[in-house]
Amino acid sequence: MWDNCKQQQLQSLMLKKEQERLSSAEAVELRNLTHERIQFEAEVLRISTDRITQSTEQAQQPTQKTIAQSRELEELIREQRSYLAEVNTIIKEMELRRRGWRTRYKKVAGRPLTEPISPGGILQK
Repeated sequence: MWDNCKQQQLQSLMLKKEQERLSSAEAVELRNLTHERIQFEAEVLRISTDRITQSTEQAQQPTQKTIAQSRELEELIREQRSYLAEVNTIIKEMELRRRGWRTRYKKVAGRPLTEPISPGGILQK
């Protein structure tokens, strides 16, 4: 584990190296401390990266759920639009039939149809 004492020793050895006052034993110690420091920083970065990755994944879960829900809702809207188109076609066909019946009624009765007709005759109000 890296601590302040090791950090101070590393800095002291680096200063000696810059001043060209480093013994061969101190050079070995400097290499070892430098390697240990690099390993420590790599581990800290790995842990930090893992936390960020986990946090990102957790943050993306609601987003992914919302995207999936959005796709399902879009499909539902497509189905409803298709249904509406079918209903509109049926309504147009019904209107054509109604007009045809009114035309036939006028030919048969000799007068236009002004009242709705029920199975038992003219509807009572």
